[in-house]
Amino acid sequence: MISNKFLPYDVYGRHQVMADLITSTGTILDVGGSLKELGRFIANPVTTVDVIGGDVIYDGNNLPF
Repeated sequence: MISNKFLPYDVYGRHQVMADLITSTGTILDVGGSLKELGRFIANPVTTVDVIGGDVIYDGNNLPF
């Protein structure tokens, strides 16, 4: 896992709050998470969907699931 020490404070704060709220043990869908930071904070598998990058690229109108 990549260190969280080098993330900007606002990015760290957002993702730490989300990690604290996630109680599911399944795969997490991170919409808008093109840089995949959430995966640094949780053990769950994370699938990222974004218009510019991520595991799945989408057109911004319809999620491809």
